[in-house]
Formats: sequence, structure tokens, C-alpha cells
Amino acid sequence: MFYFFLSHALDEDETYVQRFFRDLSAAVRKQPGVDPRHQVGYLDGAGQDSPYWPMDSRAALTTCQTFIALWSAKYRLNDRCGRSWGIFAERLKQHFLSTGHRLPGLIPLIWNSDGGLKTVFPPADLEITRHGTPYDEDLRVLIRLQRHKRAYELFVASLALRVVEAAHAERLAPSLPDVDIASAANPLAAQLGPSNRRRVYLVAATGTREQMLALRENVAFYGIRREDWSPFDPAASQPLALHAQMVAERRLLNAEVVPIESLDERLSAVGHRTAIVVLLVDAWATRMEALRHALTEIGQRADAEIAVLVPASRDDPETTAHQVELRSAVLDTFPERARRRRDYTFQLDLECLATFDVGLATALTEAQHRIDRNRQPARGRGGERPILRGP
Repeated sequence: MFYFFLSHALDEDETYVQRFFRDLSAAVRKQPGVDPRHQVGYLDGAGQDSPYWPMDSRAALTTCQTFIALWSAKYRLNDRCGRSWGIFAERLKQHFLSTGHRLPGLIPLIWNSDGGLKTVFPPADLEITRHGTPYDEDLRVLIRLQRHKRAYELFVASLALRVVEAAHAERLAPSLPDVDIASAANPLAAQLGPSNRRRVYLVAATGTREQMLALRENVAFYGIRREDWSPFDPAASQPLALHAQMVAERRLLNAEVVPIESLDERLSAVGHRTAIVVLLVDAWATRMEALRHALTEIGQRADAEIAVLVPASRDDPETTAHQVELRSAVLDTFPERARRRRDYTFQLDLECLATFDVGLATALTEAQHRIDRNRQPARGRGGERPILRGP
């Protein structure tokens, strides 16, 4: 039996997450009535954004007795975390309907409250715990700082007791056999209406079929509008911009496909550096002087986070044959981006739809992190606690 399932968003200080999991597992094994030879917890770390659900993760989530969520801004926006939460919450609901008893098995812990998260909590009917000590610190800080070692140990011991008592007091029945994370509801997404989600503007930076006839021989990937561009055809069932919009919306972002001429108007309607612009750049179209000039100007904007993704389909022989010169044209169009090292918002040579999806997800995540960092207030003045870096 899994006493607890530890749910967290990826890239959330993985070293400390793993340490917390090990420490909590050890504390649970010390509790009376627990067989120390068995695995007592499960750490969900198999690709939070992946559509695939490993069998061991499924078995743990559908049979565990408590669900511990490391609450943060990343967690709240992570669809897989929300669906996992929803599956466990449904088990609690079914238990209440059949027995009339409410079980305290859903345990959100504040892992990271940076970026104004303190005003954004889980559903109001849930208890949220910072820790159980007099210190007003996030759990991540308790783990990192040596001076909080005793407070952290006390918290882990008290949480282990709570987990075991919940499991032994009343057994929570497993989920139905056909439960699937892909179709499970995400109750956290209900709190994020479209007006509250971060805006993403997707721009198809290419030409129409008629315009592209002057630049290349194969124009089967183009349509009447720029937004009809489908560089991964026939693998893709829809234009690239619409596909990218679906990817962004699955990440609980408010995505919109906009013409490049409308970008100024859209950005002027939102707050400074709160929106993300994703340029879906056709390398062939950088040979169009007006478009290349517009892209250079957009790439230098300071009022939004700009991500650039450049497909180079391996199923397009003409593009493959000219890949070196096309890549050089893109780098000349975005000279500042070309000089950066490891810029995850600048993705070149995306050879297939799967690679594009990964590149887009990575770029969106990095852009959101940059916006969050820029929006964090300065600390260390006026009595506010300073940012703590390192143990």
C-alpha cells in the first residue's frame, strides 16, 4: 500500500523535492504499524507534461491513501498535476457519497510562494499548510537553510504521523479500473478563467502561396492566408498556428493566432511584459524584405517576451537541400538572439511535429519564468525578508 503520493511540477528544485520525498518516506516507515520493508510513498516525476501515464504512476495514484501536492505557481498551471489532483479528489468524493465520511487525504503544502502566489490558493474548502512550526517560511526554504534544520525535521515527523493516521483510520477505495489521466478533470483549471490566464500571441511569419511562388518551387505547404502554413504536412492535420494554439491552451494559457500587422494593437492592450509572443518563422520567408524587417523589429521589443520557433521539416526535400543558407538567413534576422547561448526561446531546425511540440513547450515555460522573475518585487528593504540564495 502506498501511504502517500507526492505530486509536484517539474523543474521545481528537483534535488530538494527528492530529498523531501526520501525524508518523508523514512519518517513514515518509523511510524507504528508500518512495515519498513515496503515502499510507502510514490514520487510522481515521469514527465508532468507528457500525455503518457506510466503504469506504476497510475497504480500509485489510484490506490494511495493520501495525496501531497507541493503547491506553487508552476503547480497551479501544470495540467498533469491538476488532473492527478482531480483523480484523487474524485476518490475522496466517492468515499463521502458511499460512507458519509470526509477523509483528510488531500494535503497541499506551500512549496514556493514567490511571485505573489500567497494570494492564489487551492479551492477554499481545502486546508493549505505551510508547515507546522512557528517559522513563516515555505517548505522549500525549510529544506535549503541549515538554520531551519530542526523546524524541518519536526515538520516531516508531524506530516508522517498525519499520513499514517489518515491511512490507518479509514481505508480509501481505489479508483475505478477505467480511470485515465488524459480524460480526467482538472479542478485547478476551473480557477483559471480565460481572462486570468497569461496571454500568448501566435504569429505565422510566412507568406501566402502566391507570395511564396517567387521564393521556392514547392508551395504545397502554403495556403490563401499566411495562417494556413502547414510545414509538417501531411503529418499535421491542421495549420501550424492552430496546432500551436492547442498546445499552448493545454498548458492553460490564453492563446490567440494574430496577423503580424495586429501585434502592436494586441500588445498595447495588455500590461508591460505580461504577454508572450511566439513567432512561427518560415526561414524561406525571411527572403521577403518587408517581413524580415518586421521580424527584426519584433525580436528587439521590450514590452513582451518573444519566442522564435523555426520549423525545418525533414519531409521537405527543398528545405533540407537549402538548410544551411536558410538557417543563416534566420540568424541574420535575429542577430541578438543568435549571439545568446542556450536561449530556450530561440528554437531552430525543428524537424518534425513532435520536436516542434517539445520546442514550443520549452519556449513557453522559459518565457513564463522570465516574466515571473521580472514581476517579483525587490526584497530586503523596508523590513521585507531578503531573497535567500543557497544553504
